[in-house]
Amino acid sequence: MKDAVLETVISQLAHCNPDALYLHTAGSMPMEVWKEKFKNYGVAYPMQTFSKQREVNFEEVPFFLEANSPENLSLLQEIARSLSPKVYEPMYKLGDFNIRATYSNGFKAPTLKELHDDYITQIGGGPRKHYYGNKDLKPQKSNYYSASVEYHASNLQITVTGFYNRIKNMIALTEVPTSAEDRLDEIEASMTHKNLSKARSFGGDISLTYQILSSLAIGGGYSYTDAKAQYTDDPADPNYMLYTPINGTSFHNANWKLAWNHAWKKYKLDVTLFGRYQSTRFYITDGDGKSYQLWRLNTRHNVLKKKKWNLDINVGIDNIFDYVDRTPFGRHRGTTSPGRTWYASFIVKFQNKHKL
Repeated sequence: MKDAVLETVISQLAHCNPDALYLHTAGSMPMEVWKEKFKNYGVAYPMQTFSKQREVNFEEVPFFLEANSPENLSLLQEIARSLSPKVYEPMYKLGDFNIRATYSNGFKAPTLKELHDDYITQIGGGPRKHYYGNKDLKPQKSNYYSASVEYHASNLQITVTGFYNRIKNMIALTEVPTSAEDRLDEIEASMTHKNLSKARSFGGDISLTYQILSSLAIGGGYSYTDAKAQYTDDPADPNYMLYTPINGTSFHNANWKLAWNHAWKKYKLDVTLFGRYQSTRFYITDGDGKSYQLWRLNTRHNVLKKKKWNLDINVGIDNIFDYVDRTPFGRHRGTTSPGRTWYASFIVKFQNKHKL
């Protein structure tokens, strides 16, 4: 749904539960669109472009929150933090600028898998590995600090965010010495979850959306994350006191899009070009994932629009430049994309506005 039609949709909710908490997720629309219509309302704006073809890791998505009362904001915080640790509330408004700051204290208990794993596996021609659980794991705790500045104008939105996260007893998968018994079974590596000595991450995000014309817009975002940990507290270990990248993290991530649309009398066309980039993803074993960038072109065709039903057709190309990561099977890959892919989907929507 486009932001511009939000007020029209809100007006159609008059018959709904008057005591419920009503939210929208549009960064360009103020919270006040709910005012005088409902008594509990707010905004939960995720700083992320969503699409059906791309899986989203919500733990990496910042959420910006507003609510019309402290009680509603507290409830909204609880909902948002069930999705992501990056939750920001408004602190100060200055004209078109919003200034936010937040602090959160996190707690994560060990999972059953981390506590009780015990299996042997081998992927492709890689080494045979024995994975052990660790019943002595302590809960992971964190202290998360962040600040952000947002600028909202009629055709331009910019958000800049900085964050710092200090993690105590971080639970991570690490390699441990292989026992003599395992070596007799031709086990080449042993893995278990451990509480790391120290861990921290810091970085920043920036996102921009600019409406060049009524039918043409550009947008994008960039994220820098320096996430490192001390994997050992043994003074005899050569990596003692050494901060190394946390398993599965990368320093640089970016995305961008260019969108154009035009409506004729009985036909509407949306054309969007997407791109994303990820730098090298670090792992403690089996090699690092290579950096990559992927491009996708999507066209959406609204060809039939009747009173009770309409038909949308999506046709596009994913991975336009046919990039394939040829890293051998059993090693970490930057992307598992099989190469250039053509796709099409047909969506039929039926609606009956008669009330029961």
